Amino acid sequence: MRWSTGAAGTSTEARSTEAGHTVNQAPRIAARADDMPRLVLPAPRTPCPREAPALRWGVVAPGVIAELFVEALQTYTQQHVVAVGSRKVERARAFADRFAIPAAYGSYAELLADRDIDIVYIASPHSKHFEQALQAIEAGRHVLVEKAFTRNAHEAEQLVTAAREHGVFLMEAMWMRFLPHIDVVRQVLESGLLGDVHTVTADKGLPAKPDPAHRLFDPDLAGGALLDLGIYPVSFASLALGPFTSITAVGTKTSTGVDGQTSVIVTNETGAHGVLNTTLSARTPTSASISGTRGRLEIEGRFYRPATVRLISPDDEILDSYAPERLDGGLCYEAAEAARCIAAGQLESPLMPLDETLRTLRVLDTIRRDLGVIYPGEEPVAP
Repeated sequence: MRWSTGAAGTSTEARSTEAGHTVNQAPRIAARADDMPRLVLPAPRTPCPREAPALRWGVVAPGVIAELFVEALQTYTQQHVVAVGSRKVERARAFADRFAIPAAYGSYAELLADRDIDIVYIASPHSKHFEQALQAIEAGRHVLVEKAFTRNAHEAEQLVTAAREHGVFLMEAMWMRFLPHIDVVRQVLESGLLGDVHTVTADKGLPAKPDPAHRLFDPDLAGGALLDLGIYPVSFASLALGPFTSITAVGTKTSTGVDGQTSVIVTNETGAHGVLNTTLSARTPTSASISGTRGRLEIEGRFYRPATVRLISPDDEILDSYAPERLDGGLCYEAAEAARCIAAGQLESPLMPLDETLRTLRVLDTIRRDLGVIYPGEEPVAP
């Protein structure tokens, strides 16, 4: 069968023009005048972030990612950032002044004692996530933890248990999973639009100047390419393939002992393959694709950020494409998801359930075991 394309390869389906707000729509095969089917992409079902119920947020660790997070919330949502905490009160005050945040604290304990806070966003290095998230959970706060959730699955399991015991919401801030273009991908996979999926590819590599003092190269801060960059390809492959039945990894360590480059091949129960790569040594295409018997999806450019998705036939015809309405502020979607879940009384997100976070960390643990990467104070990773 030879499929035809729509005008300029774009879907004829009407899409909402509100920022981030789209209509529910199932993937479909559209009818043509000659009764031959044409594959088209669904519209994302992602609700508008501005419509999410407002929560009062406290921010832990005012670094670069926290800046992007607060900017996104203040620009695209109704969320209120009411406090920031840092080990140095001067740093907290400077951050608070920049974003007009009412309260600044020189310790995380002080921030957690603020009863005006509904939820805490943890933006510190990976090595600090477990301790800080546990403190927040035990203080009765809902928690959004930046990826990677923790250094390893054992730490993550303890956080999940604690959150369930205290009855608080807990979620990994894997922002990619909440973006509209990923919902397009999710619907295509759920509908079987691609036929039988056989191959998934994804990579993320960025050149980083070797510096033992930088968090990416510091074992004490759980540095390395895998937890910071490689988690995106692994998470994408998990979304596309489901649980992995085999994991094969090769890698190269940096002079400080963290992973500098890693290539991974995974398989699932159907025998489909995922081919994944991450590196601190070069800028890679940061692209992703899912190939099946009826066609493939390609995500242009940085697949983990708001990006264009193309549906391509086995004959390499572009059948349809989805382009996001904006390319900035993507961190607002994870905050909006947390707010909606909490307002609905949910303790975890159906888009990024805690079991999925645990599964991803177990995969990363397995890869690190094969590479021989163990962080200070961490027990050797079990199979």
